[in-house]
Amino acid sequence: MPFGLANSPSVFQSFVNEIFRDMLNQKLIVYIDDILIYSETFETHVQDVRAVLQRLIDNHLYAKIQKCEFHQTRTAFLGYIISAKEVTMDNSKVEAVVNWPQPTKVKELQRFLGFANFYRRFIRNFSITAAPLTSLLQGGGQRLQWSSESLAAFKQLKEKFTTAPILHQPDPEREFIVEVDASNTGIGAVLSQRHGNPAKLFPCAYQSRKLTPAERNYDVGDRELLAMKVAFEEWRHWLEGARLQFTVLTDHRNLEYIKAAKRLNPRQAGGRYSSPDLISGSHIAQARRMARPTLYHVSLTVPLVHPRRIPSFLRHLFSPQYSGT
Repeated sequence: MPFGLANSPSVFQSFVNEIFRDMLNQKLIVYIDDILIYSETFETHVQDVRAVLQRLIDNHLYAKIQKCEFHQTRTAFLGYIISAKEVTMDNSKVEAVVNWPQPTKVKELQRFLGFANFYRRFIRNFSITAAPLTSLLQGGGQRLQWSSESLAAFKQLKEKFTTAPILHQPDPEREFIVEVDASNTGIGAVLSQRHGNPAKLFPCAYQSRKLTPAERNYDVGDRELLAMKVAFEEWRHWLEGARLQFTVLTDHRNLEYIKAAKRLNPRQAGGRYSSPDLISGSHIAQARRMARPTLYHVSLTVPLVHPRRIPSFLRHLFSPQYSGT
């Protein structure tokens, strides 16, 4: 198949998906012509590899041996270094970001931001850090007018790539902790878990985005609630399927009023912060001291079977279609 044609990647992806349909997301991940086989044990892995190779032969497809790695506990796949417990950035890609020269034209800055954006899940508050750089793209000119703020953001973003933590693979059998934060320009969140040391949180993923002009007019509480909503949407597949309740950490103590409030403002009551099926019960109390001096947590219980009933004190937060039995 000629890969120069516009539809070639999507057609080939559909082709391999059909071939491995019964194996996908159970023992196999396929992205076009990149195949990752994963197994619980070595014995099972040998059987899985044989099954995949036989499926390729049956469909007249062949793997180039020089590009194959077998029986690895750590491997590079689609720009990531993956192991059973951790995910890290590819060092060659990190080196490319660190050595990236200062862009002088809009197109050059767009290429840098596009390249860096691929690893945003590793960078805490990526959007907030990169905000001065994205503002440079709005000038309309071809050449960039660097300010001290944008230059500092460029250097800080590159530095964060060298200090980014290793992400741990999420474990649905452990408690998830979602830490949210909001500033005047953006919102961010961290999905973490405890492994071994109960006093230390290990990050599983980072999420952030800039606030829209309308969202910048929100008060502090509404921005924190927005950060919670976006985090729930981003990691819903982990939070809903978790065996244990998860905890939301926030530094905005006034969120405690949600339980006792008889009336909320129209934005809150309009259902914009709805997370139906995710919340089956909640309480707000002072959290243990973690990274910051004052944090408060909202513990959201997520059962294995998710009823659509919403607690009465939260029902006015949601759209009418989610307030039924």
